[in-house]
Amino acid sequence: MFFIIFLQVTVNLFSKYNIEEITIKEIGKKVVNINKQTFLAPYYKLPYKSNIKIKLNFNNQRKTGKKIVKRNLEGNFFIKKYNNDILLFEKLNLNTYVLGVLNSETSDINTIPTEALKAFYLVIKNYSLTHLKRHKNINADFCDIAHCQLYYGKFLSPDFISPDFIKENIYYKESLAITPYSSSCGEYTCNSKIIWNKEYPYLKGKKLNTVLDKWQYKISKKELNMIIGENSVKKLILEKGCIKGGENFRRKINQKLGWNKVKSNVFTIKENKNYYTIKGSGFGHNVGFCIKEAILLAKRGMNYKEILKYFFNGVKIR
Repeated sequence: MFFIIFLQVTVNLFSKYNIEEITIKEIGKKVVNINKQTFLAPYYKLPYKSNIKIKLNFNNQRKTGKKIVKRNLEGNFFIKKYNNDILLFEKLNLNTYVLGVLNSETSDINTIPTEALKAFYLVIKNYSLTHLKRHKNINADFCDIAHCQLYYGKFLSPDFISPDFIKENIYYKESLAITPYSSSCGEYTCNSKIIWNKEYPYLKGKKLNTVLDKWQYKISKKELNMIIGENSVKKLILEKGCIKGGENFRRKINQKLGWNKVKSNVFTIKENKNYYTIKGSGFGHNVGFCIKEAILLAKRGMNYKEILKYFFNGVKIR
């Protein structure tokens, strides 16, 4: 028996911010302002042909204030009230969402080899299909930030998007493969068992023949010992390569001191008199697909199926 599924994906837009007000101008009609004081309906569907402006609260280390954010968004939008906030959602078909993520997660797709883009398209699609309802508390599949996947809106389709190609998926035996990805993996890809304590036969680590995105971070002994404990630091000093428990360590440091201090799970810690030096390579969790390394493989002549099999052991594309 076969099923045809016209899959719709729901994305929570501007999820990084607290939305104060939404200004809607429907084409040919008057402007409508909705803010969280006046918005009472639990569900409000926006007119398809409308211009949308969002007034947001935003916070960072340098300034606090209100900001208007504009994006070139098209599609089926609706607003919901949630815990005295208003949330903006877009509902769109899977292919449009995947293309949006593909463009958002890469700096300029026009400079990336086609075979790398095709591989990444399928990685994003598999990841999306295997991670639906990540925000089921607000009845959404994904947010629009790195917690799920970056999504900045609709983009034009590259030439390789064809009816036959978009039917393809990545399988391990008879199941869809879970396909995590990082910006770059540096010196190693890591086994999912080491990083997340979840073992998948196709997510095995390997040493790469490239060392991209080297980084270094210095932190005082007192500060690091306070954050994770002196005994934990001593254990990490003995490890090299893909660090067991590295993801937990990375998140603790970054949540406390600011994101991107410890940029990957491939690092070493060296003890000095008053401080530790953390050196590593790569950017992300290092499990599965590596975007920058895939680009290099495509430039060396690999096609998209070969690239996918390089990162995911024993998978088939069909």
